[in-house]
Amino acid sequence: MARRDDGHGWRETCVTVRDLPAAVGEYTGHTDCYLSVGRFSGRRAVARLLAQNALYADVDYRRSPTAGVVHLDPERALHGYVLPALDAARIPAPSFAVASGGGGLHLYWFHGPIPRAALLRWTACQRIIHDALADLGADRAALDAARVLRLAGTVHGRTGQLVRILHAGGATWAFDDLADEVLPRSRAEIHDLRVQRALRRGAGVYAPAPARQFCGAGLWEARLTDLQHLREMRWNSGCALPAGHRDAWLLWASVAVSWIAPPEAAEREVLALAEECGWDEREARSRLGTVLRRAVDAAAGRRIEWRGQLVDPRYRARRQTLVDWLGVTAEEQRNMHVLIGDAEARRRHRDGEAERRRSSGAVARDEYVGQSLQQTRPWESTGISRATWYRRRCGQE
Repeated sequence: MARRDDGHGWRETCVTVRDLPAAVGEYTGHTDCYLSVGRFSGRRAVARLLAQNALYADVDYRRSPTAGVVHLDPERALHGYVLPALDAARIPAPSFAVASGGGGLHLYWFHGPIPRAALLRWTACQRIIHDALADLGADRAALDAARVLRLAGTVHGRTGQLVRILHAGGATWAFDDLADEVLPRSRAEIHDLRVQRALRRGAGVYAPAPARQFCGAGLWEARLTDLQHLREMRWNSGCALPAGHRDAWLLWASVAVSWIAPPEAAEREVLALAEECGWDEREARSRLGTVLRRAVDAAAGRRIEWRGQLVDPRYRARRQTLVDWLGVTAEEQRNMHVLIGDAEARRRHRDGEAERRRSSGAVARDEYVGQSLQQTRPWESTGISRATWYRRRCGQE
């Protein structure tokens, strides 16, 4: 939760889920209060995200160029323009709608909690919703997973208007179901997805399998998770990093953020990481400014030439390069998901192939050799020669 106080500036408070109802009650009637629907480990940052619980949109329709919307009250804007625009884009109606008190609407689509690893698909849904409502004043800055929106029951400081609920009680979705509805597909594909979903539920195999391959954002999200785990193993994650280890860890953590966070939020995320690790804002901007500029260039569609091809300008690295930069030991790699060197990758591949062979009925070599005729020598127990035993086995006697 957060509050803008003229006397004290911006103040954020971390509230547990158990204490949230009481905290919301304390904020009721106060001015410029905000709430995030995500759950974080400590401070509010995508890098600290534990679970996301909703899609959302911030629609500032009073600034929209669409004729007829600017002077409408929130209820008429919602029902006369916003909901029809969502229906035209084949997006379900929101679960919850709030009048922001400043000529805008906050829309929420509640879903079951998803981990940060699912943010790639979550962000794709956010962009589809934004594009559907862009002509009505949807705020592009509200795409990131650490966004805060005004809390219902509080007061908008500039207008003095109450932030109030317009619609509540809508569906709480399973995230995969909601994503299937939001992401662009033909009606036939949507129907087929619903049939497949019902069949999976009936068979008890609805839970999706973990990803085995990654795109750029998915890979860097997994790497950021490993980087945070590495920090926890080596040092207390709540303390500043030792000076000799800070530069490399922060560089690659910032690169990961540049791949998974919108450029509007990447700067805030990088500065938050730097502050945790012991850098002030000036030093962070000086050392990590290129990472942030490349994220902005990537969002603008710019490309750079690399080995004769035009590629995304954001930094990238092979896994072995990251392991070497960070000095990740063989023991530490055993606890990582993707932050592993070539030797560990070969070991995992070898163990995986052995497990696959065992599951298909193959036996271990020691067991196979132990059961071989050369070891059991059944002709000795019957008192005949080896040649005679083989002839009898083949039916030649």
